[in-house]
Amino acid sequence: MKLLLSIADWIDTCNEWVGKVIQWAIVLLVIVFIIESILRKGIFGPPDMVYRNIILYLRLLYLVWIGIYLSAQRSCSNRPRI
Repeated sequence: MKLLLSIADWIDTCNEWVGKVIQWAIVLLVIVFIIESILRKGIFGPPDMVYRNIILYLRLLYLVWIGIYLSAQRSCSNRPRI
């Protein structure tokens, strides 16, 4: 039982780390949005599809990982400690 709890604690620690990484990834996502908006306005020419793909992938990554992080936070609050 202690082995399973130590594994669960390790997973919780990893989820905390992932949550902190995702918090900074949202800053990167906002920067990419700003660059794409400037390019769309025509200052540097038409926007490239690369930026749209980057935005799409970052959104998906953010949604998946934040869902995992929040799910882990909810399950940790209900788990009994021994």
